[in-house]
Amino acid sequence: MKSIVLTLSILIGFFAYTQTIELFTLNQYTAANNTKTGFISLSDKYDNEKFLDSIGILPKNASNFQRVPLASIFRKRLLEGTKSTEKDTVYLYNYETNALVKTPVSSIKTIAKINDYAHEEDLVQPANPNDFMYGMEVNNQVLKELGDVARVFVYIGTSNPFKLQKLQPFVWKKISDKEFPFSKMNNKQQISTPIKDLKFHYYKSENYKYFVVSDMFSRHLVILDLIGNKVNEIVFSNSESSSIAKIVEGTQYKTQFVGTLFESQPEVFLGFETIVFSCNKIYFVYPTLSPLTINCDNRH
Repeated sequence: MKSIVLTLSILIGFFAYTQTIELFTLNQYTAANNTKTGFISLSDKYDNEKFLDSIGILPKNASNFQRVPLASIFRKRLLEGTKSTEKDTVYLYNYETNALVKTPVSSIKTIAKINDYAHEEDLVQPANPNDFMYGMEVNNQVLKELGDVARVFVYIGTSNPFKLQKLQPFVWKKISDKEFPFSKMNNKQQISTPIKDLKFHYYKSENYKYFVVSDMFSRHLVILDLIGNKVNEIVFSNSESSSIAKIVEGTQYKTQFVGTLFESQPEVFLGFETIVFSCNKIYFVYPTLSPLTINCDNRH
């Protein structure tokens, strides 16, 4: 009985954690002086209309709408709107290389940056707040320390949530249909393609066994623990808003990653799909935990 209560307590703790953590992406752009600069858009968690009226966002006679420093009043509103404070820290973590850079919020610049769907020549005073992304600027030296920004997650808070144990790329091994755990599947009826036209792959992480069966339009993932008990089962499919990522054998092309990303949390995996009209997700091995959507300011 005690073990059941303990397990439930752990799962409740995991669920609460995934509901509160917010991750952001780091993007790179070229500044006016031709140096690479990073930008963390907070607009996914920020109510533009409520916190940033258009008056005063752009300085009079501004010549560069690509990067507009926020006046103190708008910086304050941005932090309040995203539930951040000057005492918080920005944690930038490359999960592939295990590089972590910490920057106090108090020392980081906040800017408005024109979004990809607005045109600078069309902007007039007062500007429409939705023509801009609002967030934090990351200098070139930090970008160099972090490496590939596509592998970087950003967290803003009082303590580092990351395990600092770099994720491992899935190194897929091709297997036969006889090695695939069909008996563990609940949704076998979703696979209508003949066996001879399916592709089967396998990967063993530190704690789990991952099996995938793929056809042209979908990928069925079955996760077992090391003694063969089923842990999870997920179907990824092509749709108008997403597409499945290619399974590549070997290590030449790293697409999917797996491992313990967060301190005291279960294993995660990512890179199995590409989202077009939203943001990519981090999946937990436990089906009781909802995927964690990364805030990426993907506007359409």
